[in-house]
Amino acid sequence: MSAGSHTTLGSAHHLHESDRSAALLSLVRRVAVEDRAAFAELHGALCGVLTAQLRSATADHGLADAIVAGTFVEVWWLSRYHTTPDTDVLGWVAAIAVRRTEEWARHRAPDRSTHHAWIAAGAESYYRQADVALAEFLDQPR
Repeated sequence: MSAGSHTTLGSAHHLHESDRSAALLSLVRRVAVEDRAAFAELHGALCGVLTAQLRSATADHGLADAIVAGTFVEVWWLSRYHTTPDTDVLGWVAAIAVRRTEEWARHRAPDRSTHHAWIAAGAESYYRQADVALAEFLDQPR
């Protein structure tokens, strides 16, 4: 691949798993230098799978969508730390989504103490903000 060319996943769905992993890592490396087109492509490549899995796991489409948005905001901010050749991009992104789902579940636990209610309200606000941030990173209107 020449220095100016980029591997795209839109045409790479038929690639072998190692090629797909390399293409995902190439996108993360571009995201690490704030390449919004690469971020949009990475989001497009992984969003559907994550959303489907989270909707199944949470049985709440709105919650799943919010967790996916938060996950990709975190991907945007942390990508520069995940550019080494051994990075499993899908595993990394999935781990973020799992952690966020577990955090949400803890904050939504039946304990109705003031402290937990305050944390839950903060988490809901955060996920609303994540939707806005994700739209900005994807250059979409809010």
